[in-house]
Amino acid sequence: MPSNLENSQRAKSCQMPIDNGLAPIKKTISTLIILITLIFLSYSNTFQSSWHLDDYINIVERSELHLNTLSLESIKKTFFQKKTTHDRLYRPIPCLSFGLNWYTSQQAVLSYHLVNISIHLLTAFTLFSVIRLLFKTPNLYLKYRSFGYSIALLSSVIWAIHPIQTQAITYIVQRMASMAALFYAVGLFFYLKGKFATVFNKKILFYTCCLLSYMLAIGSKENAIVFPLSLLLVDFVFFRDENLISKKLLYFLIFVLLTISFITIIYFYGVRRTDPITFLTKLYQIRPFSFFERMLTEPRVLIFYLSQIFYPVGSRLSIAHDFELSTSFLSPWTTLISIIIVFSLILFGVLGKKTYPILSFSILFYFLNHTIESSILPLELIFEHRNYLPSFFLFIPISLGLIKLLSRYNRSNKLIMYFLMVFGVVLVFSMGIGTYLRNDVWKDEKSLWNDALMKAPSSARPYIQLAYGHYSKIGDTKKTLELNQKAINLKMHSNTQMLKPWILLEVFITIPENLISLRKRGRMH
Repeated sequence: MPSNLENSQRAKSCQMPIDNGLAPIKKTISTLIILITLIFLSYSNTFQSSWHLDDYINIVERSELHLNTLSLESIKKTFFQKKTTHDRLYRPIPCLSFGLNWYTSQQAVLSYHLVNISIHLLTAFTLFSVIRLLFKTPNLYLKYRSFGYSIALLSSVIWAIHPIQTQAITYIVQRMASMAALFYAVGLFFYLKGKFATVFNKKILFYTCCLLSYMLAIGSKENAIVFPLSLLLVDFVFFRDENLISKKLLYFLIFVLLTISFITIIYFYGVRRTDPITFLTKLYQIRPFSFFERMLTEPRVLIFYLSQIFYPVGSRLSIAHDFELSTSFLSPWTTLISIIIVFSLILFGVLGKKTYPILSFSILFYFLNHTIESSILPLELIFEHRNYLPSFFLFIPISLGLIKLLSRYNRSNKLIMYFLMVFGVVLVFSMGIGTYLRNDVWKDEKSLWNDALMKAPSSARPYIQLAYGHYSKIGDTKKTLELNQKAINLKMHSNTQMLKPWILLEVFITIPENLISLRKRGRMH
């Protein structure tokens, strides 16, 4: 076991790492240019993509969010959810940004998309900075110090232009998810800066910025509540020896648990104004699945997400999925297998911390940051944008493997080295092209839901959204009736939310109006 002196020397050597090659400022500028170019090219066909699904109820139809003046009272209203009583805070940070977008552009979507893409760019660059710092930690620096910049750049680029991120960026209302991830990444950055700081005042400054980032992340979306556990994970994997039990680590764990408990209490009793059991019971009453069914199904969903991440072809990406409910450990048969795989991966992450710290961290971070949206809460079973934050570090092991191979064959076999370089370039460009093609589907309601209908024909949602979101609006009553009838006749699948009364009501209210309008124009057959 390493002595305390050796540990101290290792930590000290990481506090002021030496950058080889380009000066740090040139590396930063180069990274920004690469990220800006690839991200804006991949999302260049989204600037006029229309409103979709929850965009309407959260932005377009939410009158208190529509800033017409920049008065304090108007800005305050954007922070609250209820349309009439304004009695509950609702993700105030992104809602304020939507209000400012409305102030400048109203319903014109261009500014909303530009803001979403800019947030994504900032998140990607912050992620790059976090990964660089991780490779300067005591457990990595001596082993990977010559690869840190290249691995950080490649993994953040793959993450940024991966097709699965389109739902979090092009779907305007999911700015809530991307802003939470941005502040989450900023918090990780400041935490690591605080760990490296040798001056007490700087430590206090960085940790204060970390805390503020955490508050902003929670103010963007509630899934950021597990952020302190991610800090604990960083500390456990990258700053601690396998056999070293630190009192500071124990105190930190207690502090983390108390912080999460305090925020949970404030959220339920101060914001939701109910107790957790009542809250969950009411939500499960409007879902077509039970608590037991959800807990059995979510491991399959998590494995499906991983398959999408590592095999992101367009035919496997959709805003709606036909996902069969698990009703027992063997129905369907993949349920038990998925549960075993999930627990095996988590166990590997814990036990492999010393031998495979990067792989261990990426696995544990992924599952940790799926705990809110993919566990006991009765949310809809599956949405791809939920991977935006959990997938932060999944591409580090791939990047590390590729760059280590390049370094090895640079000395021994130039032909293989050139092949690996071509493979890396093809990988990046295929991701960008896949994202561009996937974004094309988000052009309007018709293209999005026709795509979903082809991929999830047994789900009622695509039929409802096509009927209400497209055909009813253009006055095609016949098609509206046809699609709604198909939706009503379908047996609802587990991932499909029950038919919302407000959707059906609005659809059927518009039908008589459309019939009258069509008659007047002589278009009835």
